[in-house]
Amino acid sequence: SRGLRGSSAGKPQPSLPLCLCAPAAGMLPAAARPPCDDNLCNVPQAPPSSPSKRGRKENAGRRLLFGEPPAPGSPEKRSETGPSPRHQGQETPRSSEPARLFRQEGSCYQQAKRVLHTAVPDRLPARERETGVITRFLREHVGGERPSSLYISGAPGTGKTACLSRVLQDCEDELARSTTIVLNCMALSSSQAIFPAVAEQLGLPAAAGGAGREVVRKLEKRLTAKGPMVLLVLDEMDQLDSKGQDVLYTVFEWPWLAGSRLVLIGMANALDLTERSLARLQARPGCRPQLLTFPPYTREQLASILQERLKQVPGDPVLDSSAVQFCARKVSAVSGDARKALDVCRRAVELVERDVRSQTVLKPRPGGE
Repeated sequence: SRGLRGSSAGKPQPSLPLCLCAPAAGMLPAAARPPCDDNLCNVPQAPPSSPSKRGRKENAGRRLLFGEPPAPGSPEKRSETGPSPRHQGQETPRSSEPARLFRQEGSCYQQAKRVLHTAVPDRLPARERETGVITRFLREHVGGERPSSLYISGAPGTGKTACLSRVLQDCEDELARSTTIVLNCMALSSSQAIFPAVAEQLGLPAAAGGAGREVVRKLEKRLTAKGPMVLLVLDEMDQLDSKGQDVLYTVFEWPWLAGSRLVLIGMANALDLTERSLARLQARPGCRPQLLTFPPYTREQLASILQERLKQVPGDPVLDSSAVQFCARKVSAVSGDARKALDVCRRAVELVERDVRSQTVLKPRPGGE
């Protein structure tokens, strides 16, 4: 090498490239640089975005500080215990109450079905005359302690039971001093079962062995003894039909026993029960019951009943007026049954409610939650 430098002394040296002879700013001296090829330009440079991987031994002891800036091109690994983007202000706001969806339909259909039920209403349109007759009868005979009988007849659904129930509720204070017994003869196993049922209501022990005549004798003795007036209401009285009509004759003759304190009210669908089946009562004017007939409802009366019920539902009418008139006209032409008209309208409301529910669009809760 000395010979080489000696031979070249005094001769001008050709200039080398800048990358080989003059270290650039920020570069290490040649002695500190790792060995490489003669021409550094021929060494392939790794792209800055993909740094060379280090082995496990090289990474041993290296800690990643949260304040250390990440290497270029290598995204910082998310810490398991570090906050997630959802917890860094990107979380969707939640309400304290559970989220729910509202339907567009309201409770008007439920209210309409409730008012169209066949329960006893507060007011009975088109039955003012019949209600007045029953009220006067109770005041004259129960309040005046005058034994008597009343037979109420009419087709099904003409308001017999509803009117009597309404009057009994209105006159509850006036009847407080008397004993009121209400029985439905449809619930009896036989016509003879009426006697043990009445005896039980009056506090008498039922006769053993089915001795009906003994029960009747005890009943007549109790009804003619001193005490408060007894109001006996028998619904579906035609179910007491028996051979020779002995049961019906016995019951209708109770108010006319000497010293009796019984007031009898019987109800049935048969219009001529007392005239056709109880001809013996017609021969004894003293035992003849007072008659009250409920005629079938007309179209106007049925429409008034339906509209009176539907007015109790707030908001827009659930059923159109033309639909109510159509239902009243059809039912009055067939039977005049108010219960049938109420059932038809209630069924129509159920169908409308089902269609509305199937077409309801779910909407979010108010406030955008």
